[in-house]
Amino acid sequence: MLRYVHDLFKLIEKLSKLKYLNLT
Repeated sequence: MLRYVHDLFKLIEKLSKLKYLNLT
């Protein structure tokens, strides 16, 4: 469970970075 949450968090972080790059 904890491992799943960790992977999910990493995925969200990656998406956030892509979103941020697209905005700039």
